[in-house]
Amino acid sequence: HCMQYGNGKEFDFLGDNLFKIIYSFHMPLFALVSGYLFFLSAQKRNARQLFFRQVNNLILPLFSWVIFINLCRIYSGNFESLSAWILSVINGLVHTLWFLRAMFMAVVIVIIIREKFNDETKIYVLAVILLMFTPGRIIPATHSYVFPYFVIGYLWHREGNSEKITDNLLIQALIIFLWLFMLLFFNEKTYIYTTGLSVIKRTGFVPKQIFIDLFRWAIGLFGSLSVIIILSYIKPLRIITAIGEKSLGIYIISSYITSYVLNYFGDDGGYIINFIESLIIMTICYLLSLMISRIKILNKIFFGGR
Repeated sequence: HCMQYGNGKEFDFLGDNLFKIIYSFHMPLFALVSGYLFFLSAQKRNARQLFFRQVNNLILPLFSWVIFINLCRIYSGNFESLSAWILSVINGLVHTLWFLRAMFMAVVIVIIIREKFNDETKIYVLAVILLMFTPGRIIPATHSYVFPYFVIGYLWHREGNSEKITDNLLIQALIIFLWLFMLLFFNEKTYIYTTGLSVIKRTGFVPKQIFIDLFRWAIGLFGSLSVIIILSYIKPLRIITAIGEKSLGIYIISSYITSYVLNYFGDDGGYIINFIESLIIMTICYLLSLMISRIKILNKIFFGGR
């Protein structure tokens, strides 16, 4: 995001190689880990408890932040009427912090399959196929895109597998090689934001979209597994785990800082400046998350009590 918003409007981030590497795996990896961890909650709670817990953890923070940001914008004179403010809130709920909505959709689908279809693996596969044929106007492409990764993480944990992918060095090397090789073919059409996901377009059925989707899902999976494999050889620093504990706050707050603040000041920074920007923003987001989480009512409203 620092690369995207901190390099001026002329920066071709979609064509940037480092940007491609990051975007090939970053949201798939988040979804994969989310699905893996969700299995723990699914084991402890019934369907009703799971549903309302996720409403509390994902939907409440979404509403709270969107309303808070739009209340702040009142002082900047952005709204001439109450109806304009309400429309802005609705727009924020629909278009911002999409990962929260995507994870909530994934959770709801998993809950339904667990309760109504005996948690059958083939039903999850069918759900993924159906999403490929669901127009983006009905279910946003980003939501459908990360769903398979959430399911893979969930099923991986359900089958009793550990966080470690494999001990076989040859398989590890093959996974990393496949990811790096596929990066050679990663281009603007591969981004979920440019080509969407559904094979049903306004112009009708688009067969080539199937190959785009399969490639996109494959590179995301191999990229995520590669990162997990690489991290398995690195002892996690305490600072890394501390940051991970505040990942929700960092994700939400950084989204607003990069889009509202960095976008205003950003001007062809380059990788070094982007890296410094990311460290500064991450530090600010971590400290703000820490402060908010220590106030019980604010922690409940903005972070779902996490």
